Amino acid sequence: MTKENTHLASGYDPLGRLCTDNPKISGKQDLSSLYGAKILLVEDNLINQEVASSILSQKQITTVVAGNGLEALAKLETEHFDCILMDIQMPVMDGYEAARAIRKKSKFRNLPILAMTANALVSDEQSAIAAGMNGHIPKPIDRDILFSELLKWIGKGLSPEDKEKTASIREKDYPVDIVDMTASLKRIGGDRALHEKILRTFLQNHRNDYFRMASFIDAGDIESAQDIAHSLKGVALVVGSGRLYKIVTDLDTMLSTTPVPSHLSSLHDLEETLAEVVLVIEKFLQHLDLGT
Repeated sequence: MTKENTHLASGYDPLGRLCTDNPKISGKQDLSSLYGAKILLVEDNLINQEVASSILSQKQITTVVAGNGLEALAKLETEHFDCILMDIQMPVMDGYEAARAIRKKSKFRNLPILAMTANALVSDEQSAIAAGMNGHIPKPIDRDILFSELLKWIGKGLSPEDKEKTASIREKDYPVDIVDMTASLKRIGGDRALHEKILRTFLQNHRNDYFRMASFIDAGDIESAQDIAHSLKGVALVVGSGRLYKIVTDLDTMLSTTPVPSHLSSLHDLEETLAEVVLVIEKFLQHLDLGT
């Protein structure tokens, strides 16, 4: 095989640029498993923001935009995302620095980050991987390449048989050590409509409880922090998370009896566990939506 053919077989042209006519990419891909996904688009160019958001919205993918890496880090602390599309060259904080900062947090270690850059060279992809990113998408954005990468990292590739199964999602298919869906459903008498409503209300009202509590504690307002703890403790078992209930109960007790510095470890446990609970509930609801 010639050097040129070697490059083309690997998806790159002789200059090391990623080929956009990769034969592995098909315009007839089944993209239904991407429906309902939530993407963080980190991009400073307004036109690129519009293009990417428009392409993604065609498949019912929600896009949240951050203008630079620093904005992206802030949004990650308050919202859950299935994937990050990360531009490389941006003001304030570039894509490489942002990716490295994201990977320093254990709760984001499995969050896919896909680099986007107009310089689609082999060396750029290698630099992106070294910074902790999972893949590389050349700009201007090619619709087929974008969806192919998203399918690879967050799509489930559901077959028709799998889609039929999702219409009757089984609660036991979810990690009971984080959220016991079966116990949660049983607690409310098996009413599935009510169960779904409770889970959605939990996400709406409690997904940011850690950040609210931490803010109050930092401001010395222990009473307000305890109010949040009481509320969260009251619903933790309802949604089926015994682990979250124990952590919040312990933290609530500590807020009443111990100095603030000793709260830090429990706050960290709350941050990690609440993030896991939110993720499991979101995935469960996403599958319910897909099944309907």
